[in-house]
Amino acid sequence: MNETQLCTIEQIEQFLSASAQIEFTAHGNDAQRYEHISNVLKRFDYPRRNKRERGVLLRYLRHTSGYSRAQITRLIAHWHANRLATVPLTKRYRALNCPSVLELTFRQAVVQTALSLISIFVLVDISSPLL
Repeated sequence: MNETQLCTIEQIEQFLSASAQIEFTAHGNDAQRYEHISNVLKRFDYPRRNKRERGVLLRYLRHTSGYSRAQITRLIAHWHANRLATVPLTKRYRALNCPSVLELTFRQAVVQTALSLISIFVLVDISSPLL
């Protein structure tokens, strides 16, 4: 979608009213969507807009990115804090370098389950009368 032709808030309002029935799906990975959000906020000079216009931009970004209202609000706050950086929106979490904590917990659960089953069988064998 070539959305660079949308230059005014009124055009965005017309776009939103015309495409209200159209369901958009998220296109691209998060980095591409973050770039789209950053470009729109920069192009429309988001910090200098009044409350109504910021609400229109928020609805537009929700509609085109597929993110929820809360996520868009968080991303806008993050963009606002880092808007002078070369890449203002980036993922802020990283994969762990060590083995996953969930894997270790799962392994520990399996070992503990096996040990408890063994102890149950041992108790049953000891308590049952010999034939």
